[in-house]
Amino acid sequence: MKTLLKGLCLTLLLTTTVFMASLPVKGEEKGLTPDERNTVEIYQRVSKAVVHIQCLKAGNPKESRLPSPAVGSGFIFD
Repeated sequence: MKTLLKGLCLTLLLTTTVFMASLPVKGEEKGLTPDERNTVEIYQRVSKAVVHIQCLKAGNPKESRLPSPAVGSGFIFD
């Protein structure tokens, strides 16, 4: 049982290592135009400040009409 568990852990570790090694490292975006590189840089810089907001309103069970959800997006300005 211990040998099987060690084998599974080793397989998982190797699979994860191979997968991570295949991911591009920052700055290795080959083949991107200057405009695409600019877009990627902007996204990396400000993506943590962007929010997605979804509001749901509880409906009245006596009404057959379902409440309409509200969805929006925005950013955090500090």
